[in-house]
Amino acid sequence: MEKSDFDHLLQRYLTGQVTDAEKAKLEAWLETMKTEDTTNLELTPEEEQQLFQKITAKIESGKPITDFRPGQLRQQKAKGWTLRIAASLALILVTSYLVWQWTKQPAREEAVTEASIDKMILNDGSLVWVKGNSKLVYFEKDNGHTRYAELTGEALFEVAKDPTRPFIIQCKDITIQVVGTSFSLRASTDSVVVKVLTGKVNVSSTVDNSSRQLEPFQEIIYTHGQWQQASFSKDQLLTITTNTEYYMNFENSTLREVLNRLEQKFNVTITSSESANTCRLTADLTDHSLDTSLKLISEVLTITIDRMDTAIVINGKGCL
Repeated sequence: MEKSDFDHLLQRYLTGQVTDAEKAKLEAWLETMKTEDTTNLELTPEEEQQLFQKITAKIESGKPITDFRPGQLRQQKAKGWTLRIAASLALILVTSYLVWQWTKQPAREEAVTEASIDKMILNDGSLVWVKGNSKLVYFEKDNGHTRYAELTGEALFEVAKDPTRPFIIQCKDITIQVVGTSFSLRASTDSVVVKVLTGKVNVSSTVDNSSRQLEPFQEIIYTHGQWQQASFSKDQLLTITTNTEYYMNFENSTLREVLNRLEQKFNVTITSSESANTCRLTADLTDHSLDTSLKLISEVLTITIDRMDTAIVINGKGCL
């Protein structure tokens, strides 16, 4: 049977090919599982995928990795390909140490993270492209009425629109507040740079309570209590959105081409009929949620949309 992402993660762990963050999360979870009765424990494919995403994600969303528990810690008889945590726990840790001793591999400086971008889809539907060597922590406050994040490094945000729940990002002394918009944010040790692509963004300082409001194609640099506000050209959009699926402008594209891009951006699977696939579409779906994008398409073409989690089925002829 084909190995899962989690199986490959364990293989990379044993051969010292995981990042320091992945290694720390995996070992923290394995250490916690020592306190549980894991006799004949098995993980479902869905649980393996959840665990894999928690370990490899740069963002810390919701409960920490040590709180992850397979459904009721099921005591079922394991089947051939199933991961046996109880049996492999000590083996993984010991083998990892022996492999390291044998190969004398250096620290995970070999991991290429400087040029990489990790896409995160938050619980509220917002998308964040987190650049290498950056960290984003996201959670909800005030009984879910406030979406809150902390960023160190650089990221591109596409915040889901929700007027009842503001989205707040804290970068040391700077607070960024939005409702639904897209912007890039870079937070270093001595400065914060915000570039707004769509919507409006409020930037304020907790030091002197000063604030600025930015509109599309405006940027602000905050350094040691000083504000520098200016405009930037649309030509910079390409640089800001490079290696992301942010830009979603289509001109005379087939429906299948549009759906393929939506699949890639929102991590979903969309099935459609051959007759609908050949329909052509001109639309700008940039900075639109998946639901809004599908709704706009359905208003143009003769189709119906059935959705269940990440599986979407489009029926109908689509076009005449």
